Amino acid sequence: IIRTIPAAAFLYLLLASPSQAGFNEGKAAEQGFTQARHNLGVLYANGRGVKREEIQAYKWFAIAAANGHKKAVR
Repeated sequence: IIRTIPAAAFLYLLLASPSQAGFNEGKAAEQGFTQARHNLGVLYANGRGVKREEIQAYKWFAIAAANGHKKAVR
C-alpha cells in the first residue's frame, strides 16, 4: 500500500514554515508515508527547513523509489 500526503498540505506547510515542514515530513516519512519520504528528499536536496545534505536527500529518494514513488525513481 502506498501512503500519500496531499501535495497541497505539504506545500502549505513548506510556505508557512519550512522548519515545521521538515519536522512534519520527517515524522511522516519514518511512519512509512511514501510521499513524505519523497518530500523529505526534496527538502534535504534544497536545504528547506533542514540542513542541505545530499546523502540524506539520496537516502530518502531511494527509499521512496523502493516503495513505488514514480518521481523518486527519476
